[in-house]
Amino acid sequence: MDLHIVHIPKRGIQNSNLLAPSRSLSECGLGPLVFETCLRQIVFLESDRFLSHPSYEDLVRAHRGSIEVFKGEQAYQFILEVICGLHSLIKGETEIFGQFKEFSVRNKMLIDNLVMNDLFKQLLTDCKTLRSTRIQNWSHNTYGSVTRKLLMPKDGVALLGAGQLAEEIAPWLKQVKTKSVILRRSKHLPAPFDSFRVEMIQNLSASSDITVLVVAANVTNDELKSYVTRWPNLRMVVDWRGDEHWIPLKTEQVFRLHDLKANDEKSKHEQDQRIQLISGDIQSKALEFTRKAKHNPWGWEDFCA
Repeated sequence: MDLHIVHIPKRGIQNSNLLAPSRSLSECGLGPLVFETCLRQIVFLESDRFLSHPSYEDLVRAHRGSIEVFKGEQAYQFILEVICGLHSLIKGETEIFGQFKEFSVRNKMLIDNLVMNDLFKQLLTDCKTLRSTRIQNWSHNTYGSVTRKLLMPKDGVALLGAGQLAEEIAPWLKQVKTKSVILRRSKHLPAPFDSFRVEMIQNLSASSDITVLVVAANVTNDELKSYVTRWPNLRMVVDWRGDEHWIPLKTEQVFRLHDLKANDEKSKHEQDQRIQLISGDIQSKALEFTRKAKHNPWGWEDFCA
């Protein structure tokens, strides 16, 4: 097993064909194990055969400087940094870790076939350890805390979506008196949504009480346009999508994922110190991963032994 990771930042890729990674990336010798977030695609590979694939070479030439390749210890370190939230716009956020856990479960058969089961187990274990020892209480670095800071006392909030991201945001809206969670289809909602009014998209009611829309779901701007017109007093759209950006219809303000900045120099300095500490821990765990892997030249089946 010769672990390689190919990192493709979405902002560096202009070819619309790459919007379907399971198809187009495979045609470039990449895949089928592709972890995708709003900002990046990460391809897990068991060898370097893709490097000589003609279509991959064309891809690299077309997007020179955007695509990164990591191997062995550096590959493990990069993945761990990503799922710990160090490469996110909100440093230390938990959304990526949640996505990675779901990705691991959803692709379990493929991961087993590629003999990467122990790799994924170790990544999840190391991330949990680092989150509990280094990233605990980074409260100002969550989507929910940033959303709450944008609200005014009398705002009514519509939260679009009920997935991992929306579930993280919901507790931060506890003090908001008028709030709705908007669903595409009916589902059982966990405890954080207990105080929310539940609305279905197809039966969305007009309301003058909703002044802020929080987008925590993968929807298009055309879909959003049909929702936004229902709320005549809308003053702000908090858009947590990474692929599309809301363009105001009237006079509403827009806060986008890429608008995030440090609140002040003090918090930036504290954040840099925290990142430096956890980066050292991640390097140590990547080195430990490499040493353990070398003890098992036939594969990673006894990786954790």
